Amino acid sequence: MATTKKYIKKTKNQNIPIVVDYRKRDEKFESINAAIDYFARRPRRNLPLMLGNCRFIEDGNNVKIEMGDDRYNFSSKGLEDLLGNLNVPESFIQYICPKNYVIPILNNLLEKKKKTKILCWIDETNQALEAITPPKALPIYHHAFLESYSQAFPEKDSLLEIRLIGYSLHLRRLSTFKEEPVPGDYFQFGIEFSNCDIYSPNSYPQVIAFLYRLICKNGSTIRSMLKNYSDAFRPPITLVEVRDRMRKITLDSTEVGLAINAIHWMAARQIGAHRKNIYNFIHRRLKNHLPMAEENPYSETSTYFHIFNDVTQMIQHPQVPGSVRCALESWAGSLIDAHIDSQVRHAPYVRWEDRLIPLN
Repeated sequence: MATTKKYIKKTKNQNIPIVVDYRKRDEKFESINAAIDYFARRPRRNLPLMLGNCRFIEDGNNVKIEMGDDRYNFSSKGLEDLLGNLNVPESFIQYICPKNYVIPILNNLLEKKKKTKILCWIDETNQALEAITPPKALPIYHHAFLESYSQAFPEKDSLLEIRLIGYSLHLRRLSTFKEEPVPGDYFQFGIEFSNCDIYSPNSYPQVIAFLYRLICKNGSTIRSMLKNYSDAFRPPITLVEVRDRMRKITLDSTEVGLAINAIHWMAARQIGAHRKNIYNFIHRRLKNHLPMAEENPYSETSTYFHIFNDVTQMIQHPQVPGSVRCALESWAGSLIDAHIDSQVRHAPYVRWEDRLIPLN
């Protein structure tokens, strides 16, 4: 079963109502089989067309896209993609152009570009245009990606989380490396596999290492680029190759040692005058989701590990969207990446957030 947050979009004062916003989708799955079943049964299809086969039409108080004999609602990305093909700024169409001119203008542009070939992705459940991609785009579908993972790793006990955030599916797998860089605070290393099933030039599977704080007991991770395996999954690639390359991914003791050194350093290094920029960054990203203190809770004697600790706990709150969680995980993990880079280059400082932080 998936635990689902609603992602039906409610909009006001838009010329073209957005019915669904898939980018707000955030769902968790209890098992590989539950996720495979969900995606295998999802009523979704692609429709090869030319722009000349499309028309904007009024449908009561709504505006829909007509494709042949069928009419569909707009998702946020579907409308964005269609307007992008017409080279029209979305803000102009939605908020500036007088409403009674919108449909004639857009249909005139569709006629002018009528021979442009597109591939439309249709969500049958919400009768919505999910996205538009180039005509020969063939992404790796989520259910096929899950089956490749399941074949590569038949043992299920090391799988930490399966989560769908927007269009991206994330699978987090724990490795055998476990360390205690700070007394009483254990970390386990893992690999995150992610896949986007809406095609774009950068949508091939992404595979990176992460750190998992066992003390949190709540899924807190820190996304660190101590190793990035994604280049091995660039297209063209078959599902058999995806499976086989997944199997070959390993972390070695040298990479783990560099990350542990970084955490030791974070626990000893005080943030000093960096406290203001750090809290402003966190506050901006979480203030719409969590009650945040206006007064900066960090002092100059707070350590970077203290910040790491706070971030990994706050982002687990159910009110924090998955996209915000991933962004903050990456931000915190980038300090580990910066420290690792300094170790490799034998630099006397760590360059992070446009600052030079002394290494010793």
